[in-house]
Amino acid sequence: MHDFKVERDEIIGTRLGLSDREIHFAAPLRGPFPSARGIDRLVLPSHLIGAAVLLGV
Repeated sequence: MHDFKVERDEIIGTRLGLSDREIHFAAPLRGPFPSARGIDRLVLPSHLIGAAVLLGV
């Protein structure tokens, strides 16, 4: 017999990237290399953000 139980409102991440956050910039930012195109978005991996993402903070 197993005692494992998941509550109805509990959030469980099961895949890499599931809770990543993507930030879109209104105007592209200048990148570190002059010939590269501007940076128009930034992806923050959930493992760098911490529990705040999973909790919706």
